[in-house]
Amino acid sequence: MHNRNTLSVILAVITVLILTTVSFTSIPVNKSPADITNEPESNPEVVPNFVHYYSNSPLHEHTQNSTVSKLALLVGMSDYPGEDNDLLGPLWNVKFFRSYLLSRGFAEEDIEVFYPSITRTELRDAIRDLVARSTDDTEIVFYFAGHGTAAARQSAICLYDGNVYQSELASMFSRLRSNKTLFVFDCCMAGNFADSQPLSLIMGPNSIVLTGSRDHTLSWGTNGGTGPVYGVFTYYLLNGMGGAADIPPFGDNDGQTTVEEAYRYTRVMLKTTFPHTQSPEMNDKYPGQMAL
Repeated sequence: MHNRNTLSVILAVITVLILTTVSFTSIPVNKSPADITNEPESNPEVVPNFVHYYSNSPLHEHTQNSTVSKLALLVGMSDYPGEDNDLLGPLWNVKFFRSYLLSRGFAEEDIEVFYPSITRTELRDAIRDLVARSTDDTEIVFYFAGHGTAAARQSAICLYDGNVYQSELASMFSRLRSNKTLFVFDCCMAGNFADSQPLSLIMGPNSIVLTGSRDHTLSWGTNGGTGPVYGVFTYYLLNGMGGAADIPPFGDNDGQTTVEEAYRYTRVMLKTTFPHTQSPEMNDKYPGQMAL
């Protein structure tokens, strides 16, 4: 019996690996806003060597309406002061994520993309506008890719002119109205975003927070080769949400992939196919299963 169960798991992982390539490479990279179309297309099937999204940057210091049914704010933070801390991955992260949302009924004009950089003021203004447009019937997606850090049991995203810690981010989102909200952080030391501390909880009762790392671990991206550079957490997450996570043992094969199924898929794929330790986390406050 033990050998039979082991064989079943191995066959499931092999099947997922095959579906991973088909599903991911079939996600269309649609024409994006002008600020994210300045780099050439390349072959997304190539998975080069891995490097992590982290640096001991001086930025790592603690610094503290019309309505539509679907709204998204995507931040790809690539350009930091100087050159040593710049990243390539966030470009492809936001392009892939934007394409996925377009395939799920998000309108182009309702997906706001910031790339290659964003300041604290620009982020505050963008979230304020997002909150102002939200209603009780709105679906919201907030996505960040870039450097991350943590201090005093709080995670933070690193922007061009400083960090935004989760208590500050929680304040920015405090008036958000939504029946379905997904927060995704593909950055290092992001695990506290998915915790349940009341003073710094960024999520409401109908939300899910996904992080690509724990509060003390790294989030990795690809580098080198001929393919695009992207975060491996985002790679597997979008792959899963694109359909690979709907098959057992991750999903129920009902033709609709949920965020929860995609998270289970991502955890397994990072553990079984990825050469570095990376542990995503999830805080799920959504009633039932969330499908975008």
